Amino acid sequence: MNKTLIITDTSSDIPIEYLEQDEFNVLSMIFNINGKPFCEGVDFTHENFYEIIPKREVISSFQIPAAIYIDRFRLAQKAGYENVLVITSDSQTSPMFSSAIEGRGMFLEQNPDSKLNIQIFDSMTYSMGTGLIVLEAAKLAKSGESIDTIISVINDLAKSIQLIVNSFSIRNLRADAPLDWIKKMANEITHPFPTFNIIESDAIELPIVKGDHTAFDQFFGYCYEALIKNKPPYAIGYAMRAKEARAIAILLEEELGYPPVAIYKVGAFSTYCAGRAAITLAFVGDNRKE
Repeated sequence: MNKTLIITDTSSDIPIEYLEQDEFNVLSMIFNINGKPFCEGVDFTHENFYEIIPKREVISSFQIPAAIYIDRFRLAQKAGYENVLVITSDSQTSPMFSSAIEGRGMFLEQNPDSKLNIQIFDSMTYSMGTGLIVLEAAKLAKSGESIDTIISVINDLAKSIQLIVNSFSIRNLRADAPLDWIKKMANEITHPFPTFNIIESDAIELPIVKGDHTAFDQFFGYCYEALIKNKPPYAIGYAMRAKEARAIAILLEEELGYPPVAIYKVGAFSTYCAGRAAITLAFVGDNRKE
């Protein structure tokens, strides 16, 4: 039986109830805030970060150093794992993919006789879009599937993952955010309720008619339309807007006949990108194979 360890990071927003699984590790991202490093989940909580964002603190970088990956590879080898699969957020918007690549190269250089098979996978998405891929990989690893099978399955899954993100308040967006579609919202979009469908790094704007009393209903409509045809697994994330997120979850369960796989708090990376008022729907959409 193959023994595979899945490694991801806190940008995947995996809910706490899943974090005790042995099949995967979650690395904490490090944010440079006002010139000092702060480790997510150690030096600050989600709630701490929600308060930082509107104060316009200077966030100059976010990362996971290659040395941390090297250490996890060593621990995996010591624990008897044959394979390690690192699943990162979209490589176009976060540095974790390149850092993991660098860590793998340095580990193999330092351990030339190592037989540990290390694979790095770009999820091409973020938040629970990445999280859904990680959970599927962990399930396959637990059942003893080969690393090639796991990669094949999640490669197809990555071509199906979609996010619908409503920031609800354009005032909370940052023009220096790492995602191009967030920069577009912060710099170009004039209406107050920007909403996007995120598909493999691309963002399609979904129009929201101006008016606070209708923004929620329109966002729910987009979520419902995305799910009703195939009724796929879905998850709902939020920062400050817990009440609205839970209302979306209740309405979707009533209409679809099944609940979300998770209602989760978004972490620092997602909050930094989409703002602390955002609500996110992550789901398995149509497969976009070429």
